[in-house]
Amino acid sequence: MDRHLIRSRSGGFTLVELLVAVTATAIVVAVVYGTFGVQQRVYGTEEQITEMQQGMRVAMEMIARDVRMAGFWGCPGDTAASFKNTLNTASLSFDPVSGFNNVTSNGAHPYNQAPTNSIFGAVGTANGVMPNTDIAGFTLADPDFWAPIVTQQTLPSADIKLQDTPDAQTLQVGDIAIVSDCVNTTIFQITNISFSGSQANVVHQTGGGAPGNATKCFMCDDRNTNSCTNAAECNSSPGYGPPGASLYKIESRFYWVGTNGQLNVSTGGSSGAGFTYTSRPIADNIEDLQFVYGEDTSAIPDGHPDVWVSADAVTDWLNVVAVEIHLLGKTSKIEKDYVNSHAYNFADRDDGPFGDFTYRDGHYRYYLARTVTLRTLLTE
Repeated sequence: MDRHLIRSRSGGFTLVELLVAVTATAIVVAVVYGTFGVQQRVYGTEEQITEMQQGMRVAMEMIARDVRMAGFWGCPGDTAASFKNTLNTASLSFDPVSGFNNVTSNGAHPYNQAPTNSIFGAVGTANGVMPNTDIAGFTLADPDFWAPIVTQQTLPSADIKLQDTPDAQTLQVGDIAIVSDCVNTTIFQITNISFSGSQANVVHQTGGGAPGNATKCFMCDDRNTNSCTNAAECNSSPGYGPPGASLYKIESRFYWVGTNGQLNVSTGGSSGAGFTYTSRPIADNIEDLQFVYGEDTSAIPDGHPDVWVSADAVTDWLNVVAVEIHLLGKTSKIEKDYVNSHAYNFADRDDGPFGDFTYRDGHYRYYLARTVTLRTLLTE
């Protein structure tokens, strides 16, 4: 045999060998790439689900906190019926909890302070509320507001001396506020405010605009009406003073889902500029928000819910002692080759596009529910 021929064959690969090698390499690359692609898709899906769940949990905590604090008027145990309202009109509602059920039109605001469109647009519009979702509002004295009274009030003086804190600096004429010492609680409208040295002087004279104060009397024999206009009644007890008495600003906080799927909280109330609210999103890709209210209908209230009803079936908002919160969210992107056929049937929500509480699409969903008791009704 020719030695030259043997040497030339031992120095390379045949065409068949090259084709086999290339094919094997291509198969390995395809398998690796496919595995990598699947892993990336799984990772992306898990990341979406985690993001959705975390956002919803944070939003749920915010709502639950406001439910617990609803009706906080400065001290645990205060209720809307126990404090003295000196305002000039009974039309302002300070129910701790109120709401709408499965909104389908731009109806009246659950509170009488302002029309609905001062907070959110018409239902179904670009800036409005998502149809067939609930709206809930919670009114309370802002527990984070800190403005203690530093000088004993001399009745019938209309002045209150506060410590000049950063919160006190935010007060303005027209604000509706409360003052409480855990024995007495009074609601009023600020008619003037000034600052000197380390003190803020808040004035609550009779009148003062809309709604204005019917009286400057903070305390009298009849704590539950605003008819205390007799000077002798005004002088019948000491005014508010240290230690323990503080001023709080009243806020209403509304939770609602926009047509863009964002869960929003609108915070505000009466101020020198009228009724003003600021809205901000707290969660994305929300499909439904539902509330169920526990009413204490006992002849002798015991603080425990006897019935659970939707907002349109509440007989008296002052009887609401607990709230169920239901939240449904979805992932931001559709998952390939996945169909979500689960039925999400809770509260009294709409039965969805197919009439059976299903969506039949490629979104993963997360349902979160919690029952919260109003803290002001708890016995300490």
